[in-house]
Amino acid sequence: MPSTSRSQQRRRQPIRSPQQRRPGPTTVARHHASAPDYTQDYMYVRRDLRLIAILSSVLFFGMVAVSFVI
Repeated sequence: MPSTSRSQQRRRQPIRSPQQRRPGPTTVARHHASAPDYTQDYMYVRRDLRLIAILSSVLFFGMVAVSFVI
């Protein structure tokens, strides 16, 4: 029965040969869709923010006025 040393008992990692890269599907030019138009959404947001600013300023000045009256 042949005796083997520890270094021979270890498994050796296979040596990989350098392979040439093949162009994959990621290198193919793709058609990109245009960005959606958010103009209408921004119009609603702008209107809502304007209303919030007006109401908050009216409430703030109302609180200041009430603090002088009381």
